[in-house]
Amino acid sequence: METENKLKNKEHFRHLLSIAMADGILDKAELDFLFKISNQFYITREELSEIIQKPNEFHDENIKLTQQDRAEQLYDLVEMMSLDGEADQREQELCMSFGVAMGIDSEKIEDFIKTVAEKIESGESKEAIASSLVEKAI
Repeated sequence: METENKLKNKEHFRHLLSIAMADGILDKAELDFLFKISNQFYITREELSEIIQKPNEFHDENIKLTQQDRAEQLYDLVEMMSLDGEADQREQELCMSFGVAMGIDSEKIEDFIKTVAEKIESGESKEAIASSLVEKAI
């Protein structure tokens, strides 16, 4: 049986993969980011292959996310969305949808995404951005 943390990581990876594939093109920067995240999450090649082949099988409504989890995951989603230099409409919609699914207020998600994108572009660290989101009670 997988731990809750492993399930949470797979769910987050699935979201990142969906955003990477949303524009129909998986470029090198997006692929590199996915591999980096899969290594951080200790996702094996077999698990990675399974997620890619069956992306909808990892959704678990019972996964509990802390504010810190939500902040870090939103950061990763926005970073993935921005890697190719432009966020298309489908990527933005997915990012908002995943944010709401994580428990972020639907009234605030668009502003949070915009804020994170601006802070990433200005060079702020993931830790600083996540901390500011937690302070805003993401």
